[in-house]
Amino acid sequence: MKHLYLLLCCCMISIIGKSQLNCDAFTDSASVRACRLYNYAVTFYQGSRLNQQYLDSAVRVCPTLAEGWRALSVPYLKRGDFASWRKYLDKGFAHRHTGDGTYSLYVVMALCERELGNYDAATYYFAKGIDSIFYTKGKDFIGLFDFLHRAVMKIKLGDYKGALADLEQEEKICKNYVEIPYYKGIVYRQQGKHQLAKEQFEEARRRFKEGFHLVDVYCEMQDAVYPSDIDEALSHSEL
Repeated sequence: MKHLYLLLCCCMISIIGKSQLNCDAFTDSASVRACRLYNYAVTFYQGSRLNQQYLDSAVRVCPTLAEGWRALSVPYLKRGDFASWRKYLDKGFAHRHTGDGTYSLYVVMALCERELGNYDAATYYFAKGIDSIFYTKGKDFIGLFDFLHRAVMKIKLGDYKGALADLEQEEKICKNYVEIPYYKGIVYRQQGKHQLAKEQFEEARRRFKEGFHLVDVYCEMQDAVYPSDIDEALSHSEL
């Protein structure tokens, strides 16, 4: 299980190394040059000699190029060298991540504020951890479950249109996860669309049987859905 967890973490961030930057967004010559070096680096196999050489050149030219430091760190994570991974990752001058690389700390703050009932603060941190990253770097830099966690908050706030929008985005990242139809079902139930809600809950039950759900070998994941949740939701939909 430990190896499986590491593989999942590696798969999640391996996509990052293949994403190119928009060099037109940089204004000074050093940043533009570093951006071009970075974009050339990611055309090579991740972790290869040429890939690492050009990434190293990019961060030497522009030490504040967060994407360069992050891309340098990824191969070390895949090799199990966590100390080197954190050393390079923490030089990124961008939003930091949890120790396993799963969450931006902005999203962690958002979840903390959400559970404390501080929804304005949670909205702010979700925007920092999702929207600002989505529009400046692209969807490949968004965490695996960030949209899902924000959708749950929007359900609590009664923003059902916004919740469905976030769940649609989550579907593009983690297709077939049980949590997506389950929370869609919650939205439809709140909107009085009971047949649609029932269909979503039944889909959630089917997906759970196939093994697609939030799970972590070390701790219970926030907003994870269990069979008892689905059974309860279906019992209410049949009343």
